[in-house]
Amino acid sequence: MLVPRLSFYKRINKEFERELPIKGKPLVNIGDLVKSNDKVLESEILGDLSIIKIDPEIINVDNLKIKKLDTVKEGDLIFERRSFFNLFKDQTFSKYSGVVEYINLNNGHIGIRDKSTSITINAFVDGEVVQINENSIKLKTSCAYFQGIFGIGGEQSGEIALIDNEKITLDSFPKDIDEKVLVGGFSPSAEVLEFINKSKAKGLICGSIDYNELSKFLGYEIGVAITGREDIDFSLIITEGFGDFKLSPRIVELAKENLGKRIAINGTTQVRAGARRADAVICFDYFKKVKIVDDNQITKGDLVKIIRYPYFGKIGKVAEVLDKRVVLETKSVVNCAQVIVKGQEIIVPIINLELI
Repeated sequence: MLVPRLSFYKRINKEFERELPIKGKPLVNIGDLVKSNDKVLESEILGDLSIIKIDPEIINVDNLKIKKLDTVKEGDLIFERRSFFNLFKDQTFSKYSGVVEYINLNNGHIGIRDKSTSITINAFVDGEVVQINENSIKLKTSCAYFQGIFGIGGEQSGEIALIDNEKITLDSFPKDIDEKVLVGGFSPSAEVLEFINKSKAKGLICGSIDYNELSKFLGYEIGVAITGREDIDFSLIITEGFGDFKLSPRIVELAKENLGKRIAINGTTQVRAGARRADAVICFDYFKKVKIVDDNQITKGDLVKIIRYPYFGKIGKVAEVLDKRVVLETKSVVNCAQVIVKGQEIIVPIINLELI
């Protein structure tokens, strides 16, 4: 099957893996139906262990004011020894808050563990639990699914709201954008991005952005590392690239067909080698077997955009999908299509084409 690099499906049965960064436990069972906000995995990061030292010559069970597993607060009395008819006393107060993890009478050490931090992972999509591992689960769902070329911000979800597919300004938005994922337009300025960030909107899916405006908004330049960990309150997905490109008509149409429905988005992108693309999911029924329509197949007559050098950003029409693989100047052997761009016929690898 000949497909471009970026996925686009109007409807597909797809599996999603949810994984903890450390050892934990599942909160669901195989066959469970879950909602996107349901917690499905849980783990715990132990707090810091602090040690209080008391002279081992004087410590014993009788003069301790605590025992193992007691909860203590900073300033609590944990040891007291009286001497000379109770006229003199030695006292030790806790410097830490937490739980008494151990008491060693041989060396006088008392270990106090700070409060643990709980980590939970939600489902992200509506679906059925089909696999459970030690630190991860797999969910299967019926959904619309597409990828973007680039994104920032982590996982978010909200109601789909359309905006005009024109250059995005502060006047592009409806009055109520709270809890919405805005879909449409291109090239928002740093000022527009800051406005969205300060609002209660959950995300923006648009065609393109100016690199300098993005850097101005973030306060630094994006490198080749993984994005998605930015200190922002919404997620941004770019579907076409850097520059001035409108959002793909097929994504606009998909948003129109699902207006008001919930969409889950993740701007996380591995820039180098395309290891991870920003993506979006619109869930339908929890789990329903459907005939998968491959919307990615490139055929004669399709309108496409070239997404790689030396014709990056050029729009053309597929004149023919070549039957035989072509040897490129780089010696790579790939599937290609003949594309007409402004009257000129060029041969382009299928992987460098995106349907529009």
